[in-house]
Amino acid sequence: RSGKAGNIITILYALYFFAGCIYSLSVYYGFLKFISPDGIQISLILILLVIACVYASFKGLEAVSRLSGIVLVIIIIAAVILISFLSPELSNRNYFPMYYTTPTATTDTVIFILSRMCDIAVLAMLYPVTKGNITKGAVICNIFVFLVFISMILFLTGSLGEYLYGQLFPVYQSID
Repeated sequence: RSGKAGNIITILYALYFFAGCIYSLSVYYGFLKFISPDGIQISLILILLVIACVYASFKGLEAVSRLSGIVLVIIIIAAVILISFLSPELSNRNYFPMYYTTPTATTDTVIFILSRMCDIAVLAMLYPVTKGNITKGAVICNIFVFLVFISMILFLTGSLGEYLYGQLFPVYQSID
């Protein structure tokens, strides 16, 4: 039905999402290797995670969105606990000058965070199954996620300061 162009786009989408999965799994592998004691089969954990994700994708978009609602509640609870424990440690002296390393360090960081959140490929895939104004929803979602990321970075910097320089996973280290 879609012809050669549709097949090529499908292959490109598959490769794009596969590369994203590999990247995410490699970061998660590094995190598990960092926190796990010796003898834990990290590859088994990753295989189980992939199986769970494949199963969820076969269940469909509705099942994934319902599960994401449950995960969101867990993340909000964890964030409230994290904020309550780290709030007493907030200090203005932990905030360094904005252009400390290079004149464009702040703007480069903002662009990097935006590029990691704005997943145009996912939006294009969701467009046919979305009701209502997808542009407005995508903009609001990305602004909200961006504000959450910036707030988390500012909060962790203000409460942990120079301790973050040597940490690969600062959010985990803040509760460890």
